[in-house]
Amino acid sequence: MPQVGPDINEFFHVNQPVKSFVYVAKKLFRTWADAARYKRPVLRSKGNALMTRMVKSADDLGVRLWNSSPALSLTGDDHGTITGAVIGGDHAATVTARLGVILAAGGFSGNKELRKQYFLHDADGDDHFTPTLGHGGDAANLAISAGGHIDNSVFSVGSWAPVTVFKYLNGNERLFPHLRAIGLPGLIAVDRHGKRFGNEALSYHDFGGTMIGHNKDEDKTFGYVIGDAKTMHKYGIGYAKPWPMPRGYFYKTGYLIKGNSLEELAGKLGIDAEGLKATVSEFSPAAERGEDPAFGRGSTLYNHFRGDMEHKPNPNLAPVGKGPYYAAKIQMGDLGTFAGIGVNDRSEVITVLGTVVPGLIAVGAAAVSVFGGGYPGYGSHIGPAIVFGYRAGRDIAKLAAERGLKRAEAA
Repeated sequence: MPQVGPDINEFFHVNQPVKSFVYVAKKLFRTWADAARYKRPVLRSKGNALMTRMVKSADDLGVRLWNSSPALSLTGDDHGTITGAVIGGDHAATVTARLGVILAAGGFSGNKELRKQYFLHDADGDDHFTPTLGHGGDAANLAISAGGHIDNSVFSVGSWAPVTVFKYLNGNERLFPHLRAIGLPGLIAVDRHGKRFGNEALSYHDFGGTMIGHNKDEDKTFGYVIGDAKTMHKYGIGYAKPWPMPRGYFYKTGYLIKGNSLEELAGKLGIDAEGLKATVSEFSPAAERGEDPAFGRGSTLYNHFRGDMEHKPNPNLAPVGKGPYYAAKIQMGDLGTFAGIGVNDRSEVITVLGTVVPGLIAVGAAAVSVFGGGYPGYGSHIGPAIVFGYRAGRDIAKLAAERGLKRAEAA
């Protein structure tokens, strides 16, 4: 699902104007054709295109890129300086690094043991679902083994993104990150008591943080996205797409729950029916006017960006009207971590006492976020990765020279 640009409006209205249907159909057929020919879609845009270009540029310059070759451990000398790494997999070897080692292997949200330590809502390691790849904590564990530490002094340890978990009948699992769909008109998010708990049109990071905070005294972190028949027909919910796409498989797997009345839906979800009815009764009249007195949804231009800009009077608000009603369970996911390897202003890995681990640098999502746990917008991971990756490549020889000079002076 596109997030920004001209595609988003056409996808939102795929089953309405013919031009939107034709536009989306062309996009999908191109994607399917590429997948059949190349075994994956090849059309790249935005951050994906940027990363593809960087890999292509590195390859053109003769940089060796080794697939399936994980770094198993770091090597060091008698002075504690990191001198290389032990590589496994297809290119098993011990690699010596003359100038130093740069850790740029992503965050740790996919690592259960590290989540248990640093994600307060996931103390048992079973209440978080990571839809992203490459955040397995490899860099964090390597840094810790060399004397580094995880800096979790940030405002938010993760880049939150609520997800719905789709389980195939064969047991396989797939995650849908709700990066913008909850703020569409006619959809609301409620807790186990049937109550709304925040502005659904906030950024996915901020709404995720609200969801975590709201559930902090509960046994698990979750909620439900709910919409009426009109909204389901127009927008769908997560993987369950709008009319005319079939929904039978989603009912069968339990991903999408349907109730002919709010009471029936609440009973199937196991939430408070009276609470849900009261929430809808309070929300809908104001939403009809384009207002949300409870949480201010649809009150900013950014909220509107996350809605349907063609919907009036407010791109984010419509009443929850006639049944049948539909719901999907939302749980907590992420797009990476903001807590990360502690570094100084030169991206050198530091110990918990602030001393440098010589010869070791961390950048990108592997390092603690320069934004301090805030999420200013799209690119909050790839932007710092480019900037601090460039700085590391530019400065690594100078840092190595400084270490050599200091040793010579000490000798």
